[in-house]
Amino acid sequence: MSAQRGLVLLARGGYAARGVVYLIIGLFAVLAAQGSSQPAD
Repeated sequence: MSAQRGLVLLARGGYAARGVVYLIIGLFAVLAAQGSSQPAD
């Protein structure tokens, strides 16, 4: 495996990790929006 191929794989992994983080944040935002319609105790 060449160094450039390893770098490309590392970059793709970084983009995938960023996508996962955005999905988690989006999920939390949706859950917070749904929970805000319920009255607080």
